[in-house]
Amino acid sequence: ADLMVRTGWPLAAVFARSPRKTVRGLRLIAQDLDWTHGKGPEVHGTAEALLLAITGRPVGRDELTGPGAALLYERLT
Repeated sequence: ADLMVRTGWPLAAVFARSPRKTVRGLRLIAQDLDWTHGKGPEVHGTAEALLLAITGRPVGRDELTGPGAALLYERLT
């Protein structure tokens, strides 16, 4: 997850969008691991759900919660 949130061009070309831009301004907090990233409105979820979101993959609407979840979901659409 640490590698993914730092991924920019040209490696980001393999994803639907830049992982770095997808999570910019958000604080990601894994509920099942000791892992956090960033500053801003919090987004809580399992490490798997967060990694899916970071890489622009579909995440169920009930898998991410917190004040920043709506913004992250918006960025994924």
